[in-house]
Amino acid sequence: MKNAVKRMNGASEAVSVAGILGRLESELTNLARLADQLQEAIGELIAQAPPAPRHSFLSKVQNLDLLVQSLHGIATYLSILSRAVPAGWTLDPGAAASAVKLSNLAQRLLDDAARGADDGQGDCVLF
Repeated sequence: MKNAVKRMNGASEAVSVAGILGRLESELTNLARLADQLQEAIGELIAQAPPAPRHSFLSKVQNLDLLVQSLHGIATYLSILSRAVPAGWTLDPGAAASAVKLSNLAQRLLDDAARGADDGQGDCVLF
């Protein structure tokens, strides 16, 4: 009996573990790219700060570099795992995806076709 995914739209289909790992890799790669952009923006702001607080900021911002490197590392790890998983392995990620609060992210995690469809209009509201 095949595992099935209950999609947000109610349909179901078997999902390969390799596909799920590939989607996770893609999301982590995108998060690493966004974190890197954030790191650059914060670096520019720190460069404009007075010398006294700049040192304190720099030591804290180094954690962003660790974040970027870790996200890239985990994405690489998932990429290698996705190629090693036997083709017949399936998993039901429906319950896990339904727990994700960002609807666009949840849909991308469920559906390969939704990956490129994100228009940048997420659930985030800027103040």
